[in-house]
Amino acid sequence: MGAAAFADIAATFCDQITQIVGRFQAAAASGDVPVATHLAHELIGLAGTMGAPRLSSLARQAMAFCRNQQPEALAAMAGTIEQTGADTLAAFRAYA
Repeated sequence: MGAAAFADIAATFCDQITQIVGRFQAAAASGDVPVATHLAHELIGLAGTMGAPRLSSLARQAMAFCRNQQPEALAAMAGTIEQTGADTLAAFRAYA
């Protein structure tokens, strides 16, 4: 893959992660478990595909909180996911 192609993929990844993490935070803050479940699932796949295992792992933990109907744990997890997402994006931007 050429540098330009990777840069395009990285830019798309960064945009998607930003959107998903923001929507996840809103769902977690409002206790909307079904929406948080869907977003955690998206985050697992996207982060896993792009080689961001820490972010994917945190999204798996969030999915477990969703399955166990633990909205208070989701709210606490949202900040960790936001920070890890920001760290992941910084790394991708530095590499791209």
